Amino acid sequence: MNKMTKVSAIALVALFLSACDKPTTNGSTTGKTETIQTAQLSAEEIHAQGVADLEKLLDWNEKNKSALIETQSMLEKETKSGDYVRIQHAFQEMREKIALFSKALDQIEIKNNDVNVFKHKLQESLTLSNEMLLEYNKAVGVKDPSPELKASLKEKAEKLLQSGKESQQLLTELEKKFGKNK
Repeated sequence: MNKMTKVSAIALVALFLSACDKPTTNGSTTGKTETIQTAQLSAEEIHAQGVADLEKLLDWNEKNKSALIETQSMLEKETKSGDYVRIQHAFQEMREKIALFSKALDQIEIKNNDVNVFKHKLQESLTLSNEMLLEYNKAVGVKDPSPELKASLKEKAEKLLQSGKESQQLLTELEKKFGKNK
């Protein structure tokens, strides 16, 4: 279980760092208003908006990257300690950090539809990360986790990895579309 916890924590951080280079928007604006506003913008204005929105997400990522790495290192250290109470505390702290990242991401106003899709995918990845941590938290301290718990952990990890791949693909597309070289 210790090995699985460590691997999951590392996968979680790797996913976050690779996918979160460009986050998505919050769902606070209505689709009709956004469509009307987009229709009134020129292609250059839409592109400029996309560049600006993508930059906001990149800034968000840079601001949160070191805190995530720190928390992940602490989680690994506590997992190695074997102290159930310390491990539980580390999992809780990691979940709290993810909730803070999610809240900060939610507050970023994104107007470009393409960048907004990416933001939502990042939000989904953060939610999946939290769910996965909850499952691992259940498994910590259990000598022989049930087959159901193992299956649930595996399923959540696979969903998180898939979400990360999708986020990375969206990011690549956005970089091509709104990269600084354009």
